[in-house]
Amino acid sequence: MATLAERLASLHRKTGRWTLAGLPEGADSLVLAELAKTTGGQDIVHVARDGQRLERLQDGLRFFAPEREVLVFPAWDCLPYDRLSPHPDIVAERLETLVRLAAPKKPGTPARLILASAGAVLQKVPPRSLYAEAATVLRKGQKIDVAALTKYLGENGYGRADTVMEPGEYAIRGGLVDLYPPGTPEPLRLDLFGDVLEAVRSFDPMSQRTTGERDQVVLLPVSEVLLTPPSIERFRTGYRELFGAVAGEDLLYEAVSAGQRHVGMEHWLPLFHDRLETLIDYCPEAVFTADHQIQEAFDSRWELIADYYDARLKIGAKGGMSGGADYKPVPPERLYIKPSQWQKLLEGHSVGQFTSFDAPPDAPNAIDLGGRRHEGFAQARTAQGVNLFDKVSDHVKAANAALCVRSGFSSTAAAATPRRRRNVAAHSASPPLSPEPTTAQTRRPKIPPVSRTSSRTIALANPNAARRMSPPSGNDASSGASASRISSAV
Repeated sequence: MATLAERLASLHRKTGRWTLAGLPEGADSLVLAELAKTTGGQDIVHVARDGQRLERLQDGLRFFAPEREVLVFPAWDCLPYDRLSPHPDIVAERLETLVRLAAPKKPGTPARLILASAGAVLQKVPPRSLYAEAATVLRKGQKIDVAALTKYLGENGYGRADTVMEPGEYAIRGGLVDLYPPGTPEPLRLDLFGDVLEAVRSFDPMSQRTTGERDQVVLLPVSEVLLTPPSIERFRTGYRELFGAVAGEDLLYEAVSAGQRHVGMEHWLPLFHDRLETLIDYCPEAVFTADHQIQEAFDSRWELIADYYDARLKIGAKGGMSGGADYKPVPPERLYIKPSQWQKLLEGHSVGQFTSFDAPPDAPNAIDLGGRRHEGFAQARTAQGVNLFDKVSDHVKAANAALCVRSGFSSTAAAATPRRRRNVAAHSASPPLSPEPTTAQTRRPKIPPVSRTSSRTIALANPNAARRMSPPSGNDASSGASASRISSAV
């Protein structure tokens, strides 16, 4: 019988749109991990409905494919046409992904998984040429011009601070330069002896104490808006062409003209670049997949963008809690793409649409995985005299029994690795919940047998559930069991 990976292999071999049916949420991370094994190094871009789905997919992939490189591309955490800038952490994560995608991929490199939200893919991004050679490397023993370094940091979005705490900040105190580039878990301290970089140390931003040493530091931009002389001139020209001559006080125009960053300036991104691209341009050879009900998420996002743009026009540009200055919004088509445009850009790619429903009998290019969403354990949690762990144990045993019946071999042979076969064999041989440990169990520390046996049973189908022990909600518990149902279906 074909394995899950073998059934998914046909998706990347034939361009066009595919339907991956019978795929409830909770099993999608498993399917993405298996699909990545079949593409021969071809990257996979998965579009999630929102940020919460993005986080859940990350958690699932950490378990199902811990060795796989996963890049995350979230949407800005501010509203369209807002007066606020996106959070530095969000921008740093976006830019780290763009820089890695812009760099040429070496032959033989395993497939990467790129996770993006619906809001992120509908927003245009700076061109690849901006990040293809954006990295600046500083090594120990290298001569450093502090004035040139300060200019580079200012042009690439770094903000000067007294104490470096967040990504995108830097501080200069004599021969010490603290900075927090994107893609590093901790800020870095450059120790200069004259103009020579003597040491590079990482430090804890809270205590400011050194945590390690490095031989080099890689500096990347921390903003999608670069305040270089050419970009400033492009902004000034484009701003006047779009909104007319600047009359009176215009804080945004004045700040950018002076080479200073202005809060919320990212919403005028098209004016700083000759052209903008999409995430598809960064992944021209990738396989694309999408969440269940992704079209509804696209339509909702586009409606939100249009509503906020219309609101900015109707209030006569004035607005904000502080009664701020005039707000002149960039037309939506300059910064965003419509859902229909996204679908058109996918032509010529292999596209997999996830759905939890069954595939129609005559559906073309459909792969029915036969998964079913479990009803959950909410009722068992609230019922009187019902042991939740017993209910979960019974469900896992039934799923394993179904796997044996469908596959035609024992549960011990169904385990993929020797370690799993030993665990399954031990589980099959062990009696039901016993008040006292058996002879084989006395070698381990004596703990309540109900908790020990239940956690081991849960781990057979969903190790993530073993960490939680008690599922936080009915939906989460049902999604956790989906992976085992997918496995039993194939």
